[in-house]
Amino acid sequence: MHIVLPDRGSFRRDQQTASASVVIRTENSDDASTAQAIRRLVASAIPGMKVETVSVLNTDGAVLGASDGEGAASGRKSLLQQQVNRETEEKIRRTLTPYLGLGNFEISVSSRLNTDQITTHETIYDPASKSERSIRTVKESGQSQNRTKQPNTSVQQNVPAAQTANDASADSNENNTHKEEITNFEISSRTVQTVHEGYSLQSLSIAVLLNKDRLTAPASQGADAVPVEQQLYEIEQLVGSAAGFDKERGDKMKVSAVSFADGGHALEPIPPLPWTELLLRQAGTLINALTILIVAGLLIWFGLRPAVRAILARPEIEADGEDAAAIEAAMLAPPSVPAVTGPPGLPVEVKAEGEPDAIGATTVNLIEDLTSRMNRSPQKRLEQIVEFDEAQAAAILRQWLHHDAKV
Repeated sequence: MHIVLPDRGSFRRDQQTASASVVIRTENSDDASTAQAIRRLVASAIPGMKVETVSVLNTDGAVLGASDGEGAASGRKSLLQQQVNRETEEKIRRTLTPYLGLGNFEISVSSRLNTDQITTHETIYDPASKSERSIRTVKESGQSQNRTKQPNTSVQQNVPAAQTANDASADSNENNTHKEEITNFEISSRTVQTVHEGYSLQSLSIAVLLNKDRLTAPASQGADAVPVEQQLYEIEQLVGSAAGFDKERGDKMKVSAVSFADGGHALEPIPPLPWTELLLRQAGTLINALTILIVAGLLIWFGLRPAVRAILARPEIEADGEDAAAIEAAMLAPPSVPAVTGPPGLPVEVKAEGEPDAIGATTVNLIEDLTSRMNRSPQKRLEQIVEFDEAQAAAILRQWLHHDAKV
């Protein structure tokens, strides 16, 4: 997981947002449901982070979840198709497994999806639920009369002596009546807006391959056996029902029975290898390990061990000489007289035994003085040296004996 936190800036108009990228290992290369859960989990764990800024990939390089950028729609469509195919195959497999058993059929599903976003606006008017809002009525009436007296036009008018028989006259009466009525109705309406953001299944292609030996085995048991053709028909109906087959939609399905190459049986377990073959396979490794051990042992025995012995031998020799000299000096030295202190700040001089001034020391503890003298004798010193290091004391005594023998 890689998380990038925003840098706070005082002179920025738009502040940056936190983002994260996660790489996971999945069994299925198109496990989109797990990716969505991871995106929401990461976004909720970091304050201010949005789900759109979290990208999830698997170890194979496939993008399981990312923001809506270029190519995101096609990637989502591909993942959605793979998910639909896998779910359909799983439904068919669960249906055929009790019938045929595992390893006796193979399924292949291919789907075509429509992931276009569709927005529909619809307004519905109901004439049955109308109501009068306003009524307007207009009436118009008119009457006209026309009377005209004019002689008839004929040839007789040009005859001087002739007289017209009668004069023609024309009368006309006209009555006009107009009525107009306008009614405004209020009709109920309903507006529906539908947005389709999912997907629709355009077509589905299913191919099922069956093991012919598994179908013919029950058919050869007797008269009660079901023919292979009838079994194929039943299997086709089961597959269609499990997958939601729709012929009117353009779905296609093909069910065939063939002989499988391995007989439709599960692979037999591989027998364990014998010990001899295992040893032969690991012979090179064993030889290399033994060679390394032998070389390391030789280096320690012939190289490191003598060097350590030479380094430790020299201090022992020097210490033996120093200890011998110290013991010899201690044994030859006379017994020392301890210093006796008097009152604070005033030293008291104590003389050797037998002197009269030694008895006059009133603050001297005689018992402690005698005990300290006994402990400081050469014999006590030699006993302490022997108890401290017996081997060293024995070596010093041997040196003394050799020295006395030479003298």
